[in-house]
Amino acid sequence: MENSCSVGEFYKIKDIDELTRQIIDLHFDPKSGSSFWLKQVENPNSKLDFNPRDEIETYDDLKEHFPIYTQNDFRGVPTHEFVPKSILKRYKKYVPFRTGGTTGDPIRVPYLEETIGTINEYWKKFLDLHNFPTEEKVLYIGPSDAQAIGYFAVNGLSKILNSPVFPVHVDASWIKEKLKEGNMNEFQEYMKYIMKNALNVFEREKPSILFSTAKIIEMLPQYIQIETLSEQINGVIHGGIEMSEDVYRLFKEELFNEKPILGCYGNTLFGAAFQAPPTNKNDFSMDYYPTYPLVSFEVIDPQTGEFVEDGERGQVVFTRMTPECFIPKKIERDIATKVSARHHEDLQNIYSGVRLAKVVGVRNVENLKESSSDGKPTLGVY
Repeated sequence: MENSCSVGEFYKIKDIDELTRQIIDLHFDPKSGSSFWLKQVENPNSKLDFNPRDEIETYDDLKEHFPIYTQNDFRGVPTHEFVPKSILKRYKKYVPFRTGGTTGDPIRVPYLEETIGTINEYWKKFLDLHNFPTEEKVLYIGPSDAQAIGYFAVNGLSKILNSPVFPVHVDASWIKEKLKEGNMNEFQEYMKYIMKNALNVFEREKPSILFSTAKIIEMLPQYIQIETLSEQINGVIHGGIEMSEDVYRLFKEELFNEKPILGCYGNTLFGAAFQAPPTNKNDFSMDYYPTYPLVSFEVIDPQTGEFVEDGERGQVVFTRMTPECFIPKKIERDIATKVSARHHEDLQNIYSGVRLAKVVGVRNVENLKESSSDGKPTLGVY
């Protein structure tokens, strides 16, 4: 029997246990589920050695019974195989996003317009919490819209802020390939080219909102006077996760003179999580919270595989539960501290109808440099 929950109803579910049941029922329906997951159930050599429909009733069941998945478990999967057949019957159109391919062959995953719209709703709420300016030109320096970050920057941010977005494309996978080869000259010439294009937009269009990675933003004073940056930019969005508290303090206090700064942590597979506002003026920690319950975070001890407690550091694991794509317990190449949304009372309006203690966030995320597929360091601008 096909899942009776309409697509729109999935996005209204606040209770993560109820969402877990509905998603398991949908994706593992033997007649109308997703081809990828039904193959996992049928394959005796797969990591999945049980039928989730028989075992999973709650999110805690999912945490306990599902194995940890890695990037390699999803490589080579055709995008449509993630989507349940019952969804494909009703929704022929979805947006396929691909990973950057910096650690191996790109992975492509589907996003329904409803999922994209939900991510944009969360983004807008977090921007409002940071008192972010609207209706001002945006300079975006990053990947194109074939990757999720580029799509959300160019299409989503334009709608959210009611602003034109001027993109300067950066090919992060090409950069990392050149750096792994030790070709610093080509990297430096390419970055000069990127900055030349960015400077052209900055001087001609006078954008007052900046969206890029922390590493690229750190490079800007080499090309644009700090006084000019501070005066012209009224709001900053940074992604790519690699930002220390010291750099955040530098941006906040010296480079952008206490203007709003919002961090985005995410990837193509789960979308985006957003930085909560600082708890006080001297708070430079970066706490990211997901589009819960569609996406949930956990943090595990990389040595034991056990889930850590609040305030403990470990490796980030996410679960995505959307109608078009189910990805459980996917381990990331990132280390972070587990934090609870209950420490940020101002998030209650964002997670209305949800106990904040249930929403897990990640603080001060750091990338594991040694995690490329060939064992070489992954470097670059992200």
